[in-house]
Amino acid sequence: VLLALPTIALGARHDTWVEVRSPNFIVVSNAGEKDARKAAVQFEQIRSLFRSVISIANKGPSPVITILAVKDEASMRELFPEFWAKGHAHLAGIFFSRLGQFYAAVQLDAPGDNPYEILYHEYYHSLTVPYFPSLPVWLAEGLAEFFQHTHIRGKEASTGEASADLIEELKQNRLIPLDVLFSVDHKSPYYNEQNKTSVFYAESWALTHYFMLADNGAHRPLLSNYLASLGQGASEEEAAAKAFGDLGTLKKALDRYTSSYEFYELKTVAPPTIPDSELQARELSEAGIDAYLGGVAASRGHTQEARPLLADAIRLDPNLALAYQNLALAELFDGQSSEALTSVSQAISLDPKNYLTRYLRAYLAIHNARAERFDPQVEDDLRQSIAASPDFAPSYDLLATLILSEERLPEALSLAKKAVSLEPGVSPYWVGLAQILGQMHSYNDAMIAARRARAAARTPEEQDRADAVMGILEGMRTGTGQLQPK
Repeated sequence: VLLALPTIALGARHDTWVEVRSPNFIVVSNAGEKDARKAAVQFEQIRSLFRSVISIANKGPSPVITILAVKDEASMRELFPEFWAKGHAHLAGIFFSRLGQFYAAVQLDAPGDNPYEILYHEYYHSLTVPYFPSLPVWLAEGLAEFFQHTHIRGKEASTGEASADLIEELKQNRLIPLDVLFSVDHKSPYYNEQNKTSVFYAESWALTHYFMLADNGAHRPLLSNYLASLGQGASEEEAAAKAFGDLGTLKKALDRYTSSYEFYELKTVAPPTIPDSELQARELSEAGIDAYLGGVAASRGHTQEARPLLADAIRLDPNLALAYQNLALAELFDGQSSEALTSVSQAISLDPKNYLTRYLRAYLAIHNARAERFDPQVEDDLRQSIAASPDFAPSYDLLATLILSEERLPEALSLAKKAVSLEPGVSPYWVGLAQILGQMHSYNDAMIAARRARAAARTPEEQDRADAVMGILEGMRTGTGQLQPK
């Protein structure tokens, strides 16, 4: 009996989880197939709505997102225990991504009349971060809160509805000084500590709502001017001073607005629901559950949690490509490139048309010296990745870099332009484009691209790289003594 107990415990350790696939989402849920289907339908509708009202979303790619739709707070706590540590705000939803893998999680029994609101918030981020990765935190979260309060009721949809809870939060707490609000970053206590995040989100929402819709949209140009100043390299403080003027006057206007209860909202026709025939549902095996949860942990950088889950998934089902794929990611993030190359090759042998594993193998082969840089397999993997997912920017960028070294400049230029068109907020893609243009002696255009790289830089390393490329380009331009027209 004692020998049998571990086996029994292992078989009973998971709830029943289901997977429901729609054209643009994968819903993985322990709340039952009915709720999983409902979540998929809701998100297909919200995707259509957001793409109709957010211009940049309508133009850009729409990556498939895996949504963990969990039944209760206990499930969220089990998946993301660090957010229940002392002093942290508890989660009702979360969104994260890494290397083209997009995940969201939502607590289906969260308080309020719409449990999906928190995912609307996170989905807004997924649509806009590729274009505006360095948006000030107050505005990024304020806009996400604005779109979070979207409702689809029958044939009508509304966006930007006033939130009584957020207004009450503002009335019950002292507001954050605007100069402090504008300087909040992801490390700030206002973004992380439970007793401060509520007022931060409420005030960010109120100020954004004021700029977007107050007085029938009359103040929206101020927000546009603020973003333009940031795009030209101004600091948050400089941009705010230039666009908004006296912050004391703005604070009084915000106080009047939030106490007036006269809020506009955007109304439009609700998108149609997708037919049931476009949904595919199945119960997940133990291996499948482990593969998904291991992938979630790996993508969040929790590789020590991910690897036992993925090893168990492979033990239970040696033919599960997703388990090898996510194990390769965990090994890559742990710096074990050789092991990752072996795992990703196994994943490809089981699922040869997966865009991510094809890209990963090419990346690892180039950087590992396990294959010659110009091994035909590397280029073939990247072309297969592009064929499988034409909106996956990293494959274009890496292929452009690869063939640039073979002096196939026109095609490299085309590929690099495609990468920046798909994700214009990614600094390294602009660096790659600048280098190709420099090789082609188009120094004016190359310098413009390098400046875009500098503006989009999110880390000191990316800033240094952009600065170095600008210095090299200036030297090349001076050395030739001529500029090429666009």
